[in-house]
Amino acid sequence: MNNVTEIIKEGINKNGANKYYNLVSCNWHNFENQFKEAILSEIKNNIKPSKIESIDDLAKLLDGNECYYELQNEYKINVEELCKNNNWVIIFGAGDDLIEFRGFIDDEDGAWDGTLMKLVKPGDFYLDDEYEETYKKSKEYKFVPIKEDELNTIKNNNYKDACIIEQLWCPKDLDASWQVNVKGVPFARFNIMEDDTLYCQGAIIDLNQLIKN
Repeated sequence: MNNVTEIIKEGINKNGANKYYNLVSCNWHNFENQFKEAILSEIKNNIKPSKIESIDDLAKLLDGNECYYELQNEYKINVEELCKNNNWVIIFGAGDDLIEFRGFIDDEDGAWDGTLMKLVKPGDFYLDDEYEETYKKSKEYKFVPIKEDELNTIKNNNYKDACIIEQLWCPKDLDASWQVNVKGVPFARFNIMEDDTLYCQGAIIDLNQLIKN
């Protein structure tokens, strides 16, 4: 059954949930009931919602988009404006050396061979020049590179009032160019494709608990 589920997921990722259902429905009478249930269950999980009320809804909407068209959708929803209004941020890798932020934070940074970043708030001081140990006071919410020793301190504090982004290049446990991991805030994952190949496993984060603080 696991192999069947993987085949169904592959079909949905390649064609989209609606088109995949249309493809299999012509042979619906040939499927056993357990296969029908598995197909309908996966389609329900992957159907793209027209009304976006959560980061999970948004992840479903964007899942399967091609790289360079990460925010497009059939409902013509202005995804960046939606995220700005809800304190959500979409994060994904681009090219071979960039991390992209869209929505409540609109920015990009270098990520050659991967990167580790943290959220800073207006008024926070952050290391602006690692070599000269120059610190700058942030005027806005933004993500800045973080050093390993800072991460260890944040881990020991159980990520309290923190948001950490780890973007991995060619992750060991995933056949993709990029993977975004998140610590400290709620998040949802979505896949970005390059033709039929997984290019990036991106993330959408909800910053409301930190913004309100």
